[in-house]
Amino acid sequence: MRSVESGETELGGVEGRDPRAAIVANLGRDKYIARMLLQRLLRGEPEAGIGFHRYLFRTADVINLFANLACHLLITGGALPPRDMIGTLDRVRQIYDPVAGWLRDGLVAGKASLPPVNDPKGIVFVSVVLDTAEAHLSSIGAHDLAVRVASLRVKVEVSLLRSGPDWILSSTYLRHVGHLVYMAALIELQRRDLIAAPPPRVLNGPCPNAALLSLLAPSIEREIPAGNRYVELISARKRHLRHGGRVTTMSESVSEAATLWAQDRPFAALPDELRRRGEAALVELGIAPEIPIVTLHVRDAAYNRHIAWDMALRDGRID
Repeated sequence: MRSVESGETELGGVEGRDPRAAIVANLGRDKYIARMLLQRLLRGEPEAGIGFHRYLFRTADVINLFANLACHLLITGGALPPRDMIGTLDRVRQIYDPVAGWLRDGLVAGKASLPPVNDPKGIVFVSVVLDTAEAHLSSIGAHDLAVRVASLRVKVEVSLLRSGPDWILSSTYLRHVGHLVYMAALIELQRRDLIAAPPPRVLNGPCPNAALLSLLAPSIEREIPAGNRYVELISARKRHLRHGGRVTTMSESVSEAATLWAQDRPFAALPDELRRRGEAALVELGIAPEIPIVTLHVRDAAYNRHIAWDMALRDGRID
């Protein structure tokens, strides 16, 4: 077993005194329960009749089962759960042995190789599994283990990107304004030859901002171009390879792009016609156009209710 190397985590309270009561109190919050149990495993605390394997594997869906398995392998040094605890889902049983073996080789033995999948959907599945595992481990303070997951992921994704002619981003890059900023940052850095990849293109999908979508129209694809196996999912934990072998996080990429934009133009600006309309509206309200205005952008928990507990750090209230 391993010990926690650093920091307090988001978990606390009743689970420390009575983990079974915490499970009952949080039924339906599978991510919370998984992290609580993984933290206990990391600390070497006894199972005490909780049923670690039941909640981490037997009752988990496909993505979470393999994400939990990746964490379990790292925390225990490569131990696999009992075979009868992996559940009865046909899809899990069909892929369990090759995926579990690949995870153990890549995360524990340090034998990085391409995952045992052969189409874009399978590659997306692996990316989501590793992304979820990294988030779990970071959440429970196992930052050294989270780095190992991130390292495997970036090696796999860079290899897959290099195996195809294009850099294709998933339609998730179009779903929110913040996601569009991520995409704009990647376009800018690649255009300046700061990212080791061909020009990024994005698969068409729902977008809440027609104006920004129109600006990206030249980079939008209706379907995955022939010859491409890899489609990049958006994630705050995503990393990109720079020339010279350096790897940077998404936050670092956005920060660098914003610095570049600030050298010759604002990060964002309103069209002249829209600005004139706004100034006219202010005059009608008795506000002179030259008076500075402060705008607050505040997100309520109802914005993404299904993940509100996990994303509360981004939410706020104005009363």
